[in-house]
Amino acid sequence: MAKSINVSGRMSVERFNDEFQKAFGVRCNVKISKWVNADGKATLASIRPKDFKGPSKVDLSIVGNMTVGTLKKRFEENFGVMIELYIGRKIAPDDVTIGAIREGRAKASKGEKINKTQSEQSLEKDSQPKSINTSESPETTTVKIEIIFEEHTRAVNVLDVPFDKKIDISNFNSDSYSDIIEDEEFIKKAKASIEGADDWRYDLYQTDLEMMGQDYYDDLDKDMSLDYIKNCMDAGDYLIIRIVGVGDKDLSFLSISRDNDEKNENHENFLKGTVFETKLTDEDFEDFYNERMSVNLLALEYVLNYEG
Repeated sequence: MAKSINVSGRMSVERFNDEFQKAFGVRCNVKISKWVNADGKATLASIRPKDFKGPSKVDLSIVGNMTVGTLKKRFEENFGVMIELYIGRKIAPDDVTIGAIREGRAKASKGEKINKTQSEQSLEKDSQPKSINTSESPETTTVKIEIIFEEHTRAVNVLDVPFDKKIDISNFNSDSYSDIIEDEEFIKKAKASIEGADDWRYDLYQTDLEMMGQDYYDDLDKDMSLDYIKNCMDAGDYLIIRIVGVGDKDLSFLSISRDNDEKNENHENFLKGTVFETKLTDEDFEDFYNERMSVNLLALEYVLNYEG
């Protein structure tokens, strides 16, 4: 199997992600901001920021002994965007190599090597609080939510909600989605994440960027805050919450940014095993899908006022 790959600006984001995983056995994600993933169909050159000062032609070689931090730095220098590598469900630290992640020698929490000496393992074990049995601690699953102005069909924030439940994503469908979004503890966690968020945007995905220009969004974003959103709701605006990711399960096909895309096998699989199950080729597929999604939404106002 390949131990290096060459990356050019003509390569699509989706192809880069696939080739990286095939070469190194490590999952990665290209992002244009902290909360926004790059469009898989776009080329790496096309997602560069408008004011990008880097080289116009890129031939970046990535090798297994490169550290995560070095890769992130070179990716930003060449394309002006972010890249994240993952160890399981967690983001890999900067000080481990790609090869160490592949071989299972890296930890996500502190970037330490897993193959420690016995004395190091014993010391670490002794330093743990005696009253806590860590093996019985609940596993936290990160649920990614998207907050949307319904009438204006634009997203104002995407947040990670830490949910203290282990969720099986192997056969994840719309019933699994409903189990999460109707869960009292999830709603409480979502409320806390929303109240602590500070990166509110007028239109997160800047859907009219070519027509309106960056200055238009920059000016509107200056006033965006949770208080601003609450004032909009008081004035009659309706905001909703969707889940667009659960652990390693990518549900971005449910995002408002994909609303105008044609339905595909992701949408069909989302209905599988439920009373709404239909084939993509059936005439009533769209009706079944829309009916299912209509109950898989949360009102932002409901969540913010939730008392249990």
